[in-house]
Amino acid sequence: MTEAVLLDFDPHVVAFASQPFWLYWDDGRRMRRHAPDWFARLDDESGVVIDCRPPGRIGPRDQEAFDATGRACAAVGWRFRLVGEVDRMQSLNLRWLAGYRHPRYQGSEAVRARLSEVFAQPRELPELARSLIRWVCCRCSSTCCGPACCGATWRFRCRNGGWFSGRRGRRGEPGEVRGPAVG
Repeated sequence: MTEAVLLDFDPHVVAFASQPFWLYWDDGRRMRRHAPDWFARLDDESGVVIDCRPPGRIGPRDQEAFDATGRACAAVGWRFRLVGEVDRMQSLNLRWLAGYRHPRYQGSEAVRARLSEVFAQPRELPELARSLIRWVCCRCSSTCCGPACCGATWRFRCRNGGWFSGRRGRRGEPGEVRGPAVG
């Protein structure tokens, strides 16, 4: 489920599917097969195939499957990413934030207008939080603005100069949905 949330949060991903196809190849001794974990279609119409495996759990046969998948992807013009474990805190935060993606958390028109102003300027996350509290909250109650701020954080994730990306310390590439690649 974490992968689905990460793909859903990536502003460049327009669609994704789990275990989208089987790949068959002959390894010289016998026929092999592998179903990659994810396929993501990006907003530039390119594709990314993603396999998820922690680095310590990649054996020789697994590596062979990932290499074959990478070659097959290259042959059709898709990118291939082999990714490891998701940062636990990132996973927990995104799962919580994903609960606010529903349109009912958009807030009033006035709150939406204020949120658009706040998210229009690049800011570091602590300053973004202070701005949300200072400029958006109508001080009526947390039930009015709090959920709208959380919903806006989900919706405006790609407008704030890359304040959130799948990688620590830099903006991720499209389809790069988590921490450092392991392959």
